[in-house]
This record gives sequence, C-alpha cells and structure tokens, in this order.
Amino acid sequence: MIKAKVNGNQIQIETSWEELSFRKYIKLLERGIGADNFQVKQSDVLSVMLDLPPETIKTAQFDGLDPVISALAFLYTIPKVEEYPKKLGDYVIPQDITHKSVEQFETMEKYINEAAKQESMVEKVKPLALYCAIYCQPLNGDYFDEEKAVWLSEKIMDYPCQEVMSVGTFFTLKFVSIKKGLPMNYLYRTIPLRKKQPVLSGLMRRLASTRHLITSRAIWDVVIRRPFASLFGSSTRK
Repeated sequence: MIKAKVNGNQIQIETSWEELSFRKYIKLLERGIGADNFQVKQSDVLSVMLDLPPETIKTAQFDGLDPVISALAFLYTIPKVEEYPKKLGDYVIPQDITHKSVEQFETMEKYINEAAKQESMVEKVKPLALYCAIYCQPLNGDYFDEEKAVWLSEKIMDYPCQEVMSVGTFFTLKFVSIKKGLPMNYLYRTIPLRKKQPVLSGLMRRLASTRHLITSRAIWDVVIRRPFASLFGSSTRK
C-alpha cells in the first residue's frame, strides 16, 4: 500500500496484484484498464482505486500524487498466476480436491454454460469468483449448497485479485481435466502458467495444440481462450 492525502484526508492505495481485490480488478476491466491499454485516463484509474467519481478525482487536491501514479504501474503488468495455489483467503486449497456431489459438478457446468452466452468479456471473467466458491463452499465439511456458494462468491470478490485468479484458473482447469479426462499435469505441461511468462501469445500458441482434444466450443472459448486473455489483459487469435 502507498499513502497519500486527497483534499487533506489520508488515503491508502493498493500497489500490487496481491493487495488489489478481485472486485476492483473487474471494475478496472469495465473501464478498459489493463496490460494492453496504456491510453487510459488517470482520473478513471484513481476513480476505481479510490471509489470516487472521475469528476471528483480531476479537481481533488493530492499530496503525493506522482508517487501514487508511479505505484499504480503494476496495473499495466501481467499478473502472476500460481499453477498450484495453496490458499484463497482463509481457505486452504488441497491439490487433490474433488467434487463432493453430482450437484456440485453440475452447478459448475451450469455457470460455465451461462458464461458462454454472455457477450461482455467482463461477464465471462467475473464468474471466476463463483467457480472458486463452488469448490470452496463444502471444504469445511459442509454439504454443497448452491445458495451458500453464490453468497460466498460475493465475499470472494473482495479477496486478493491474484489469489482469486490463481484459484479460479486452477478450478477451471480442474473442471476441464475431469470433463475431458485430461490429467492436470498434462494440462499444465500444455498450458504453462509460469510466473515469468512475459506475454500471453506464447501461452496461447501452446494451448492451441490441445484444441482438438477439447470438443466443446463453449469450454474452449469460455473456460480457456477468452478467460485467459481477459485475466492477463491481452487478446488472442482464434
């Protein structure tokens, strides 16, 4: 976090993907702010980060504005997605996690299919929080309950962006693994998510080699190609 003053009031602003909430990340995407778009107004960026109208931001008196703008440069970098995330908030993620019921599996599939029908890319990425909730809700020994999972997804929206993206991506690939009978280690060999991956294009070229194995266009577009493009603020070729 970095501190500054706005109109005499002390404020703190996130300076990393670990600090930024997934909810704010979605709001930034809605404003077109990401790694592939440098032509954005600082008033729009700070409007999201401070939850204030852009008009208010433009005329506000800042003490420490330049360091704040510099610290927000992380928004134009590629988030580091962990291949095997270990936690999401207070949840410990077991690497051998499995579905607890057919209802849980079908609920995951239902929301993936619903996301496939959405035109907005934001609406295709936002369900990552719900995918996390569908898996995490029964982790503490509870029976799966869709209503509880939906409620939990709202809470997860305020979790660190990097954790939600990492865990949501892990569960997305887990679903593909189960649905298509593809081992997770095979998917990770084919779809590298290494921390030092400089650009998404290489990842997508490698991913294209598995397309013939993923027969559902909805699974390919919604679960793999488009969500990854949006998560990393980049575009992909069909």
